[in-house]
Amino acid sequence: MTWQLARDSLGRGVTGRGRHWTVALVLCLGLVSAACSPAVDQTPAPDTPVAQMASTQEGTTESTPYPAPQTTVGEPEPTELTEGTPVDAAAWSSQVAGTTVVLVDDWKAANDSGDPESYVDVNRAVSDNAMTIQTSTLERPQQAWSIDLAYGISAPAPNDYVGFDRDLPQLQDWSAADQALIDVDATRAPGVTFVFQFWEASGEVWRYSVPVTDLAAGEPLTVALDSQHFERAAWSTRDNDAIDLGAIKTYGVYVGHTGPGRAGSITLGAIAVHGATSPTP
Repeated sequence: MTWQLARDSLGRGVTGRGRHWTVALVLCLGLVSAACSPAVDQTPAPDTPVAQMASTQEGTTESTPYPAPQTTVGEPEPTELTEGTPVDAAAWSSQVAGTTVVLVDDWKAANDSGDPESYVDVNRAVSDNAMTIQTSTLERPQQAWSIDLAYGISAPAPNDYVGFDRDLPQLQDWSAADQALIDVDATRAPGVTFVFQFWEASGEVWRYSVPVTDLAAGEPLTVALDSQHFERAAWSTRDNDAIDLGAIKTYGVYVGHTGPGRAGSITLGAIAVHGATSPTP
């Protein structure tokens, strides 16, 4: 079974480039007993909208590099986040966190290019699944840098997932941080699990998974960068079995892992890390 994505969620489908690492990308969820497997065949199925739009392309292409994100910002300044207010991702993340942040990524450059999907390594697991990425249609003050990841999952476990990985333009130092802030809205993504994962330069991969029903509607996700929330992917390089945040090279976002017959869209914006704020006396 294939899925026709929502009409307002379609972007130009492309096939993700192959990983250059010797370890194939897979995703293993602590909340799901079955492990993810590497993409078996990322060629879109003939009757999916992704296949129809990708059919003119020859093979895979390298993802377009994107500018280095702003890595730090100063103390947050008051900014009223109302519709139409010009605000950048660093200022928004700093205000939401209530402290200085390291801005991991935003989608402004990708959206400005007109083809945000070309900025990531797409992983549909198998060709039965469909996914597209385009500038978000969800009205939010931070819409200027948000994208919609629209998906249709037809494959059974362990291939019941889609997502992407995105290489950072340079290694990032998160060692002063103990919290991740992810601007995700999953109100249009019923019944799936949301996954965020990151690669250390050592090759160890750490991932966090959460049912979208546990995400607060319209609120960003904040999660501690510790072993109580993140677990090492069993398929990743084993270095020291400890989270080391001094050199991070890649992050990934995935949805699924609840079986076939899932379709919807998540909205993703800025991603940042920061130290926990001190409690108010």
